Amino acid sequence: MLELIATPILELLIIATFTALIITSILIVADKTGIRNWAMLYAPSEFISKIIECNFCLTHHVVATFIAGVLIVDFDFLLLFVPLMTATITSKLMK
Repeated sequence: MLELIATPILELLIIATFTALIITSILIVADKTGIRNWAMLYAPSEFISKIIECNFCLTHHVVATFIAGVLIVDFDFLLLFVPLMTATITSKLMK
């Protein structure tokens, strides 16, 4: 019984960790090249500018959009937890 529960959770943790590492790398490159500052400056509203400024919010929304596309192909609803886990890991890595 334990292996039926542990395997999906372990798979979820691995997916979230690798996704967080990829997103962290992208955010670091965007910070270094100034793309993120440009996006904040030319954002259509103050709300979107604040989302781009916040590491947690930006990571959550980018990964949630990606996972929504994956859910269309693969109906594994445990993937809905990946954006929250990835955003938490990324915010810890960016500090």
